[in-house]
Amino acid sequence: MDTKRELSTSDNHHKVDLREAIDYLPQNTGKEVICKALKIVYAEDGREIALQWLQETKNTIPIDFKTYWEDIRITSFQTQNPNQYLKKNIYDPAKKTGWVPKRLRHGKQTKKPPLKRKQKQLAAEISSEKTLDEKLTQSRERNLPEEERSYVPAGILNMFGACYAHPFMKKDDKPEGDAEYKQMLRKHKIVDCEVRILEAVEHIREKQGREPDEMEVRYMLELNNRKDKCVKTIASHEELTTKTRFSNFLVKHGFVKFLSQTNDFDRFHEFLINTQTYPTVRKPNSWGEIRPGIFLFENGLFNTHRNEFIEADEDGRIPFGSNFLVCTEGSEQVRAPRLEAITGDSSRFLADKFRLWESFNGSVNVRITLGYAVACVFSREITEKGLGFPFLFKFGQRGTGKSSSMDWFMALFGYPNGNRQSVSKQNTIKGVIRRMTLPRSFPFFLDDFRNSDTNPNAPDLTSSFLNWYERIGTGMAAKTTDYTTIDTPMKACIVMTGNDKPTDPAAVSRMIILNYNRFLKREQLGQVSEITRNLRKFSQFLRLLLENYSLVRHNFFEALAENQDYLAGKNFEGRTVNNWAIVLAGLQCIEHFIPHLSHWFTEFEEFKSKICEVIRREESQQKSHNPLHEFLSNLEYFATQKQDPATGAYSPRFCLDHRHFRYRHDIEIRTSDGSIYYGDALAIHLNKTWSVLQDLRASTTQQNTYPSIQATLENSSYFLEKSVQVPLTKSIEVQEESNLRCYLLNIEELEKAGLVDELIEKAQEYEQNRGKHNY
Repeated sequence: MDTKRELSTSDNHHKVDLREAIDYLPQNTGKEVICKALKIVYAEDGREIALQWLQETKNTIPIDFKTYWEDIRITSFQTQNPNQYLKKNIYDPAKKTGWVPKRLRHGKQTKKPPLKRKQKQLAAEISSEKTLDEKLTQSRERNLPEEERSYVPAGILNMFGACYAHPFMKKDDKPEGDAEYKQMLRKHKIVDCEVRILEAVEHIREKQGREPDEMEVRYMLELNNRKDKCVKTIASHEELTTKTRFSNFLVKHGFVKFLSQTNDFDRFHEFLINTQTYPTVRKPNSWGEIRPGIFLFENGLFNTHRNEFIEADEDGRIPFGSNFLVCTEGSEQVRAPRLEAITGDSSRFLADKFRLWESFNGSVNVRITLGYAVACVFSREITEKGLGFPFLFKFGQRGTGKSSSMDWFMALFGYPNGNRQSVSKQNTIKGVIRRMTLPRSFPFFLDDFRNSDTNPNAPDLTSSFLNWYERIGTGMAAKTTDYTTIDTPMKACIVMTGNDKPTDPAAVSRMIILNYNRFLKREQLGQVSEITRNLRKFSQFLRLLLENYSLVRHNFFEALAENQDYLAGKNFEGRTVNNWAIVLAGLQCIEHFIPHLSHWFTEFEEFKSKICEVIRREESQQKSHNPLHEFLSNLEYFATQKQDPATGAYSPRFCLDHRHFRYRHDIEIRTSDGSIYYGDALAIHLNKTWSVLQDLRASTTQQNTYPSIQATLENSSYFLEKSVQVPLTKSIEVQEESNLRCYLLNIEELEKAGLVDELIEKAQEYEQNRGKHNY
């Protein structure tokens, strides 16, 4: 149109009315409507009025407003009929909020300000009309591809280095230049950086029993303002829960807090979680056999059901179903294992290195170590069958190579540095137990074991040994009013080295003990490097085993049953049979995946006979060197065989009798660990008993001290309680009984260990005859 044309005389009132009427319109009136009306009436002079109105109503002003003004087109119909356009779009809406044209005011009637309530109602009507128009447009074009639609939908968008709550917009209204577009969206900014989820990480926490595993999701976010900051960080689910927490998260990483209201945050949260596309990464809290037949390593996952190894990518992610798996990092002390690929000569390579290993540590120690390694892979099934899984303990003097040998054993599972752990004041038992949750069916190496009764800095691990053998972790009460507990699972195979052996027979009965007494010769020291520089390849042993998993598993459990029968036939009992049958079965399976060691099995019956000698020798050493067993043996001897020289020939008595011990039936007592024991017990007055043994110069009093026997007894599995009042006979001359403080010993545990059977029978005999003899 010709913007210089003059309006007719009847239209001259527009120059007054239009300027007043636009002040009565709400802020959400379309700026194109306002600008077009001003251009019709005022021509180029209307541009300054439009700018003033946009500023007063706090509308977004285009950066190049002059170009925007020039681009406004007025149709020929609007040129010919300006009154109709102005009436419909400006005057009628303004009248609703209280505007009265100047020519209709009478007398002293002046212009009144707009009615705020009416103005809000009109704004709501305009919004409703816009919303209806948006929905109709979206409904009409819902089947069109996005590039063919005429609009940009309302939603949260990352663009221009920020995150916006983008309004519904016709594509025709969308500014062509980025600067103008960014300026238009300025008031819709909610975060001053683009927020993208790179991946969701699901941390799996194993629960015991039938409880479902817990899962905690964390998100790897990228915060990028496309200027000077690009931060990649982990956000917990709590930090994405509320506007306040997310604002703190943003400020912590150097960005401005969330800029909008809570309802926009809810839309933003949905945009992050449901709208963006990102991979989900599952992160179990352990490695090894994470599921039956599925073994997780740092560099991949071996699925024995499909007999395939799925390698991890450069970020450590392993495709698994529709998601990814990532092996947990462990800690600086306990690193995750890596599985090496096999080559054509892997079997020959391993056979050569194992023969060299035998020359250092002996055939029994090395072959049993390798048999134990095979058994570890099936340890889950073994414990599920109720057998328990033994510890491997390498005992010997310093310098005999036991720790190095255990490092080499750990390398079979992909631990080239051994992952040694030791329990001390600086490395507490709680810390070790938590790290023990990392491997599943894989070994956990406790180095340099020390007895707590002779080393004050060493903790007592006896009760832990009893639980670990059965794969029982620790538990503690949760800070709740119900019966909830916090459990720490334990699925590892415990291997140990030490200069000391455990003294508790219950602990020893759960171990495969290998004695190291060979010191390497000078010519052998130079050959050690042939093994150490190839330790990374030792995990080919496990790779070959897993590739033949089904065959090895079938033969393992067949051999386990055969070896149990064999050892039972050699008069071994209890755990000894199961423990050694497990490692022998593992050893027998090696020929199925390392054929170059087949010569080991041509004389396997002879080797089993050698193992029987090893077992008997160890049992003999335990009986002769355990101070507590020696004390109990002395006690039994002087209570059932050695007569008291102070008694006469006509009334002989043993040196120890009802003055020193007594059988107690069906007692109920709370033990030191808080549990309730109900059953029979043997009461012993330890001080009086020790005095008698000292007077008789018993061997136990020559080699041990009373405090050491006290400490060993209190730390043993036989101990129930000390300082319990028990009626005992005062002396031979005085038959009256008096209450004396005694130790209570668990008779069931004593009988399991085959200790003091005659002493227990004698105590029962005294108990039956108390009434007859007035004890």
